[in-house]
Amino acid sequence: MRPVLKRRNVSGRNVPGVNLPGAAKPFRPAHRKISPSTRSIEMMVEQGWIAENVEQWLPRTKIRRDLFGFADLVAIKPEHKPLLIQVTTTDNMAARRRKILAEPRAIIALLGGFDIVLHGWIKPSKTIFEFRARVQYLSMEDFTNQKE
Repeated sequence: MRPVLKRRNVSGRNVPGVNLPGAAKPFRPAHRKISPSTRSIEMMVEQGWIAENVEQWLPRTKIRRDLFGFADLVAIKPEHKPLLIQVTTTDNMAARRRKILAEPRAIIALLGGFDIVLHGWIKPSKTIFEFRARVQYLSMEDFTNQKE
């Protein structure tokens, strides 16, 4: 049996919401809606990544601000490049891809050693209750081909 990994704070109590590989999954009622970002975090943790949400909510303006103008999540894993992840539905993947390609900070992130990933989530049908992810990596070639 795999040991359950938990992160503890200074007082020795478990820290809620920590995304460590192998950590026990939180209980979630079947009827509760889950955001695409949460689905992506759970998928990355299952693959051994440590993932965090870096999207900010600005309450006075009632808008969400992405890291570097495009990233919703950051994921790290030993001996891998860190990932900047844009999360959306499959219907909006093309629009989010154009958004990333139009963002000058995305090129700097690639040159700085990050990989940029686009996660698109879809529920195949009303009878299938499992969402599926479409994962697309963006590279420097995508930026050079877009400008031509």
